[in-house]
Amino acid sequence: MDPQTFALAAARFGLDLSLKVTFLLALVLLTLYGLRRLSASARHLVAMLGLAGALALPLATAVVPSFSIPLVPRLLPADAVDADDTALPPSESAVEMPVAAEAASGVPAAETRFKEPAPAPATPPWTPQSIARLLIAAWLAGAILSLARLAFGFRRVRRIADDGRLVGDAAWTDAADELARRLGISRAIRLVASADVPVAMTSGIRRPVLLVNDAARKWSPERRRVVLLHELAHVRRGDWLTLVVAELAAAVYWFHPLVYLARREARRSCERACDDLVLDHGTKPSVYAAHLLGIVRSLKPATARALPVMAMARPSQFEGRMRAILDPGLHRRGPTRAEMRGAALGVLFAVLVLSAVQPWSDRSASAAALPAGADQVASLWTPADVRSGGSTKHQKPFCPKERGRESIRSASPNPVPAAPEAASDAGFVLASKWKSGKVRLESCDSYERGMRLHRRERFDEAIEAFQKSIDAGCREEAASYNIACGYALKGDKDRAFEWLAKAEAAGFELEKYLESDDDLDDLRSDPRFAALQHESKDRKMAAKRDAAREAAARYERLASQETKDGNAFYESALHLLKNGDYALSAKAFHRSAELGNRPGTSFYNEACALSLAGETGPALDALRRSLENGFDNPSHLADDDDLEAIRKDPRFPELQTLAEELQTPSVEIWKKWLRSTNRPAWREAVEHARKAALRHPTLGRAWFNLGYAQIRGEQPDAAVVSFRKALDLGYRRSASLYNLACSYARLDQKDAAFDVLFQSLAAGFGEEETLRQDRDLDNLRRDPRFRKAQQMIDAREDREVAEN
Repeated sequence: MDPQTFALAAARFGLDLSLKVTFLLALVLLTLYGLRRLSASARHLVAMLGLAGALALPLATAVVPSFSIPLVPRLLPADAVDADDTALPPSESAVEMPVAAEAASGVPAAETRFKEPAPAPATPPWTPQSIARLLIAAWLAGAILSLARLAFGFRRVRRIADDGRLVGDAAWTDAADELARRLGISRAIRLVASADVPVAMTSGIRRPVLLVNDAARKWSPERRRVVLLHELAHVRRGDWLTLVVAELAAAVYWFHPLVYLARREARRSCERACDDLVLDHGTKPSVYAAHLLGIVRSLKPATARALPVMAMARPSQFEGRMRAILDPGLHRRGPTRAEMRGAALGVLFAVLVLSAVQPWSDRSASAAALPAGADQVASLWTPADVRSGGSTKHQKPFCPKERGRESIRSASPNPVPAAPEAASDAGFVLASKWKSGKVRLESCDSYERGMRLHRRERFDEAIEAFQKSIDAGCREEAASYNIACGYALKGDKDRAFEWLAKAEAAGFELEKYLESDDDLDDLRSDPRFAALQHESKDRKMAAKRDAAREAAARYERLASQETKDGNAFYESALHLLKNGDYALSAKAFHRSAELGNRPGTSFYNEACALSLAGETGPALDALRRSLENGFDNPSHLADDDDLEAIRKDPRFPELQTLAEELQTPSVEIWKKWLRSTNRPAWREAVEHARKAALRHPTLGRAWFNLGYAQIRGEQPDAAVVSFRKALDLGYRRSASLYNLACSYARLDQKDAAFDVLFQSLAAGFGEEETLRQDRDLDNLRRDPRFRKAQQMIDAREDREVAEN
């Protein structure tokens, strides 16, 4: 097939797909419009199925047998070539006239033997082929630009994740672990803080990363919880994968407005579905709305660049989400499995029907304009012709998984106290506490209107709007403070101080904002301002002293009861650390480690507490124990401010070196994805781990790391020896036994593998997802004993649920 014919066939195929995508997405959007009261998760499912169906249509059209239903005129002819192609080439037009024709023509042969070539007809400026080539070039340019933008976004997200700082604050990591367990997420999730992150967001599906701004360390515990819960909801739902599908559909069909409508609906419904999950886990709508509002107001336009991530807050979606959060009658139940299957089958049926239908009529809309004789030219490809030729191979990329080990979570022991939730531009207070009872949506709109008016410096109108919000019982304390800011900016100091007093009386935490809010600058020279600051600080210090006494009393109760609950001591230690009781906090963390509760993290936090208390020697000893028990973040030793007091000690550099030597073996990410580089890279990691084990032969963690590298490097026989040594040295019994079982399984020693696997389960290993997906155990899955192992984990989970 010549290039011109191919171009016309490809353009016809593209127009065919465009029409089918239009029918499919129109059906999806009409369904969503007709079922407006569907839950957000159900709407997201329908929108994503439509976009996935649009991506599947090209392949389905190429393989499904077709039949014709003429509905629309053909925009490009089925059989046409350029007009100049109808003229014979010179070598054929200056042909010899047959001698036999001489008699019939009546012209002497000598005169007719050779004829001059007929002049070629004029070529029209726009032929079907030229139009087809133009359409193909335009589509390719748009698709390449869209895919390049998407690839750049992925690269930028990865750079942010790689360059960011791992969040080691125990308050963050512990909250993330707890919420992940509540949501049933077994995958390890990295928490990374970076100044390049405008708002909390998640990326990735197999090994997700949760990105937050550096300023998030100042968030209150309540805001931290709702943000983590929202982002972990994205991980649980697999929303990042659906985002990629939506972006690919938009790249392929960049010219189609219905694709963008469906993508917008999918994004909006995705965020609202996660909002519903946050509310379903006990967060009050008013509290969640206040935090979301604070996050949106803190965004800067310069940072709102498109990234292929699940971002918690986008200004363009804010108003609709707020209304949905505060609507008590909204349906929030997600679709059942039966409903999901039904929706998937419905879209699949629509895709198959559309792929089989050829909607073009036989006669082109512009047939009269075609060059004469075009209908006698060889026919072009139709979609059916495309289906009959060629094949496409889909090769699944090799993607090794890090299995066979428990994740080592680190935590910085310095929970940051609650921080202000003020906006960055006008000093608005966005967090608020709602009165009990139902609040009409109109009353909250007056608060939003007040903020917009304040932003435009229309202070009188803003004060009036905030007053209406107070009268309606909506965000009284925040509205009172904003009224004070308005009066301060107007120069009415008396009214400003009056409303500041009202805000504090209503429960507003005034002390947080007096120092930083520039809306109050005109009040700072007034003696009343200094008195107000002093009173607010006194109240805050009194509250902190009360909290410290309560935390100490809680620890004493735990110690007197001789409880074996290590997590209870850990939580008590966090409260003590937050309130400045470093000595008791160190004791509580030490007790948590002794009881086997996250020993690496507990010892590390003990070291931080001792460092803050000025106990240099004990702090260094606790830090060494944390490294020996699995603390796996060497960067924390250099970055954590809590360790500042012990960094000048001569022993500290030795511990930094030890932390680097005992870090869990890994290889560069790009090497993991290539078979040609994966195995050699792991062999290099084995040699590094072997040297560390020889330097520290009495440390079980060094032998555990060596075994882990060996099993990843296809050396299961050597891994058996290393994990046995780790067990002999008492290092992480459950994890060491599990990895030993994986090593035996890789050696096809099933009896030994099951014997050790049951020992690991008895020792506390309970990661059902790891057991279910670990490829190292593939040759054990058909054995009845594997089902028994799964049942042991299920029974343990049932007991834990019953106990709680």
